[in-house]
Amino acid sequence: MKFPELCSATERSPSSIPSNFSKKSSKPTNLFATWPPERCGVDGKYDYFGLVNRIIHRFEQRFGSMNLGDIRLTQRGAIVVLQGQFCDLYLLYELIAIALRTEGTEGVEINGITIFKSSDICTIYR
Repeated sequence: MKFPELCSATERSPSSIPSNFSKKSSKPTNLFATWPPERCGVDGKYDYFGLVNRIIHRFEQRFGSMNLGDIRLTQRGAIVVLQGQFCDLYLLYELIAIALRTEGTEGVEINGITIFKSSDICTIYR
C-alpha cells in the first residue's frame, strides 16, 4: 500500500525546526511528586482505592447506621461503579449525588442495579 503524498514522512532540516523549540527542558519535572485525587485516602495518605474509601466514609456520615441494602462500590480510576439492590430510587439518586460531589470522581457508572417495589423485600434491608 502506498501512502499519499501528504502522509509521507519528510526529512527536516535544522532550518525547518522552530527557533523556540528546545530539546532540553530548563527545569527537571517530577511526574510523581503528587498522586491523583482518586488515590488519596480518607486520612490524606496514598491509598490505591482511596476514592471508594472516601465515598464509603461519606455514605456512613450521611446515613449513619441505616442499612443501605446490598450495595457494592468499586473503582476504575476516577470512575466509581455502583452496583446492588435498592428499595428506593431516591436513595440511589442520593448515593450518586454524594459520589459525584466527592473530589476525584469523574463519573458514576451504575451496573446491575435492581430497584424493588415490594415492601416485603425492602424491610429486609432496613
